[in-house]
Amino acid sequence: MHSSPTMLSLPPVLEGLLKPTTTGRPSSFVERRDERPDAGRFYLNPFWAPYFTRPTLRRQLDEWTWVFEQRLGLFNVSEIVRMTVLRLDSGGLFVFSPVAPTGECIALLNDIGGEVEYIVLPSAALEHKLFTQSFVKKYPRAEVFIAPGQFSYPFSPPGGPLGFTPDGVLTNDLITPFSNEIEHATFLASSDVGSAAEVAMFHKSSRTLLTVDSIALIDRRREERRDVKAQCSALQVLFFQCAPDVNPSGFFYNVPSKYDNWFDQLVVPPTVRKWVIEVNPQTTKEWLDRISRFKFDRIIPCHFDAPIAANTRDFLASFSFLTDRRKADATFRPGLAPFIESVAESLPKGR
Repeated sequence: MHSSPTMLSLPPVLEGLLKPTTTGRPSSFVERRDERPDAGRFYLNPFWAPYFTRPTLRRQLDEWTWVFEQRLGLFNVSEIVRMTVLRLDSGGLFVFSPVAPTGECIALLNDIGGEVEYIVLPSAALEHKLFTQSFVKKYPRAEVFIAPGQFSYPFSPPGGPLGFTPDGVLTNDLITPFSNEIEHATFLASSDVGSAAEVAMFHKSSRTLLTVDSIALIDRRREERRDVKAQCSALQVLFFQCAPDVNPSGFFYNVPSKYDNWFDQLVVPPTVRKWVIEVNPQTTKEWLDRISRFKFDRIIPCHFDAPIAANTRDFLASFSFLTDRRKADATFRPGLAPFIESVAESLPKGR
């Protein structure tokens, strides 16, 4: 039987914020894009495509913020994986969620100017910690902070599950050396099958929320990046397989209308929703409560399209399926993601 999400009663401070709104981010800054193929794109990884060559695109969003984008995937299906770099008041740099430290990536980072002071691994997910050890080695003077709940399977390498010793673990009660400029809110759910962890970070100067996997936007309006083929690839990444009535093979060859509401708006990705959020509703509520105190008007996630012009109210509204059963049923009909739903049925319930 299909399990329904647990419905919660949220504090008034959250209930009042669950109505979505549209927000812009007025700025006279013109985004700048740079590449450095001459510096080298080779990076060998036999598990995640691209297996040998990883181009990096650096985009400067404003005077504080740069994003570094690469591709990550399996076989012929891939999606953006994104590192965000912030300029601190000291002139130094803050690195959120490292990507593969190719020659091009490191050259683009060094070209910004300023010492890398802090490196943050904000997740326990493999695709985010995959490159952290090799990235940290490039900047031995940087302080490294990690999300709690790190693990390694089937064995732990020398130096712990990440192969290095961090300077701090980002629990909610940790006071970081950068807390005057960047605050954090940590989600952690542990079970017998592993840990789910995400550290969201709020940069006060740019009013930006940095997230990992919890929120996404697939923007079809950006036609240069989201043609039909790219839309199908994004759906494949999100759902793993389509509903049997769409294609018995499980592959997306077009964009079925039943998946339209997963485009052009903030969504919680299906795996995150079914495997993490809905089985840990109370932990999620506490995490959202912390994030509700951050007054941001832009979100930069680690995947899909960014930056997203969205504020605190918009972010919280994306999780309203936890408190509104009709919204929950409307946004995720049974059978939409067969594999994800079947796994969800067997997951131990958290809190």
